[in-house]
Amino acid sequence: MNWRKTKYCPQRITHDQALRVIENRIPRGLFFYPDPQGVWIGIDNLTGDAWTEEFHWKKNCLTWLRHEFETGDENH
Repeated sequence: MNWRKTKYCPQRITHDQALRVIENRIPRGLFFYPDPQGVWIGIDNLTGDAWTEEFHWKKNCLTWLRHEFETGDENH
């Protein structure tokens, strides 16, 4: 799937926007933001469940959001 041509391309948002997505489950989509603690937070809200994960690297966060990760520890 070409993520750049879909409406589900991961979007960078602010911490406040992320809190609203997590609390309200809208809008639907894929989101990420840099946490003040130095990690990247990914939010997969395609299904309205607002799944979240922390990553040390932005690249790994985007890989997780695109469902392109391989088995193993995605945080390294």
